[in-house]
Amino acid sequence: MAVNKTINKRTNSHGAMRNCIEYVLRQDKTSEQLTYVTGPYCHDEINYDLVYRTFLEEKKVWDKDSGRMYAHNIISWHKDEQITSEQALEFGKEFAEKWFSGFQTLVAVHKDKEHIHCHLVTNSVSYEDGRKLHNTKKDLERMKQLTNQMCRERGLTVAEKGKHFDGSQIEKGEVIAWSKDKYNLFRQQVKDSFVADCAMAVLKALENCISKEKFIEKMKQFGWNVNWTENPTGKAMNGYNHLYNEWWRTDLADMIKRDRNHPSVIIWGVGNEIPDYRHYKHAGETIAPMLALCKELDPTRPSCVGDNNCKLTDKNGVTEQLPIMGFNYIERDFGSKDMYRPMHEKYPEKLCFGSEVNKELCYHIAMRDNPYVIGGFIWTGIDYLGETKELGRRGWNSSLLDLTLNKKYEGALYEACWTEEPRIFITSCDVSASGPMEYTTYGQAGERVVLSKERLFSWNKREGEKTFATVYNNCDEIELKLNGKSLGRKETGKDTYYAEFEVSYKPGKLEAIGYRNGKKVGTCKLETTGSVSKIQANPVWKEMSRDGKDINIIEIRLTDDKGRTVPEAENEIIVSVTGGAKLIGIDSPNLYYTGNFKTDRRKAQNGTLLVTVQSNGKNEKTVINLSSKGIKDTTISF
Repeated sequence: MAVNKTINKRTNSHGAMRNCIEYVLRQDKTSEQLTYVTGPYCHDEINYDLVYRTFLEEKKVWDKDSGRMYAHNIISWHKDEQITSEQALEFGKEFAEKWFSGFQTLVAVHKDKEHIHCHLVTNSVSYEDGRKLHNTKKDLERMKQLTNQMCRERGLTVAEKGKHFDGSQIEKGEVIAWSKDKYNLFRQQVKDSFVADCAMAVLKALENCISKEKFIEKMKQFGWNVNWTENPTGKAMNGYNHLYNEWWRTDLADMIKRDRNHPSVIIWGVGNEIPDYRHYKHAGETIAPMLALCKELDPTRPSCVGDNNCKLTDKNGVTEQLPIMGFNYIERDFGSKDMYRPMHEKYPEKLCFGSEVNKELCYHIAMRDNPYVIGGFIWTGIDYLGETKELGRRGWNSSLLDLTLNKKYEGALYEACWTEEPRIFITSCDVSASGPMEYTTYGQAGERVVLSKERLFSWNKREGEKTFATVYNNCDEIELKLNGKSLGRKETGKDTYYAEFEVSYKPGKLEAIGYRNGKKVGTCKLETTGSVSKIQANPVWKEMSRDGKDINIIEIRLTDDKGRTVPEAENEIIVSVTGGAKLIGIDSPNLYYTGNFKTDRRKAQNGTLLVTVQSNGKNEKTVINLSSKGIKDTTISF
């Protein structure tokens, strides 16, 4: 017996499609032998990123990268059905090729449950003629009929209304699942079940009540006593939601009174990604007194929420209450083209901003091109420990700066697009910035991981190797020179902030020259470095208190004989600290390091390390010695 279910969750954003594909291909649920992609797919392996990029590329071919992104179906078989995982995969492939003909469909069989089930994720744009995928209610019925027909052809059981898998009748009052359809079954057929009576009473009460008190009163009229308990989940099982009713006024007032004289405070926030704002239809009534208190205690600043599903919160009466609209990752709600526009059209008198955004350029462009969007707060500026998202990684890597506060290529891109003064940065990589990055999956988590395709501020390659020099900048044009010879001039993309050149590598100097209105306004260069010959050490503070508490951070760089950082250097550095301080930790930008931080030696990454020392209370000069095999020791003191 196969049940074909269409999942009606939000499907109109890149993030939703990405998350769906990622879930369907999780290695703890399926394997590559149980996956398949119908339609054009030019890769030898099937993984989350390749499928996602393939779907996006097809959308861009037809310029249909907005609206509905994908469709998601699940075909499930009863646990007693005589079907193997391999047969389920063939069933899913045939269904996809028949029903979603002309559309790329990812088919994956999950075997992590007691029953076998097959996921189908279908691109919403046809690779044949660019038409968008559309299913009506009648189509859903025909989909069911096709599923049943395919079951009959294979000798599998076909679902029958009112019967169990083995063909026996469902008894009166027997509850199989609490669903809308089951409630309708109660309403039509079941008259003598107390469970059904209770369900019907709840449905009727919900139709007429707008508060907890009214609901309890209405249920009592129907003959049912209600023991009401609040939802204990919130964002955390033991979270602030348990204390909210008693403490919100005190805590909010204390925060405003403490900080309202700080000029750095520009907006008050009364909640970030609060589940009740999305799921409670009277959330507007909850937020109103908080906003009123903010205005009473500080009439000079507006208040907002960090809204991560504005369609739901707006429906629940939250948005209309807000003086200014803050949205978290609004691209997920309306796509990278519309962004803030739909909410601005509904509330044209309100300014809006990205209360949380990622590093995608669509957020900057939305701010640049629309005066009603005043900016955004990026998550996040610096890599940090936690939110690993994949097995083996120790921190978040979707940032502008690495753990040692050195600029990543994303940081260069952001500096170019947010700065009016000329900015030019050269990176090199063996894949184009305009094409998909190459990823692999990591361990049990099945998460995407970039391996050797990072864009580095480096000109150390193999002779004759083809590479892409991507110049992030805010100029009109970029001219690229290799060892003094011009490789041509290219316009900078208005919405990409880079110009890119495919180059046959030769050692020496790569130079980018920026032009505005035909005039040279700046340059940037990368030079081929020699091998590591020196250890440079620069303390962040030239002095340190000898109180037994103060700390200092020493920035370490591995350089060649001309003092140029060697970006590929991974030499192990041994650290010795004597005198008035002690060594308390070493770190590098490497987010895949799983060793000890409190050790006296560590390998560099990107030619850099950070060393942290702390005063030991002795009234002595601190002496730090750095050594590495084949390199002369470096000693500093302060």
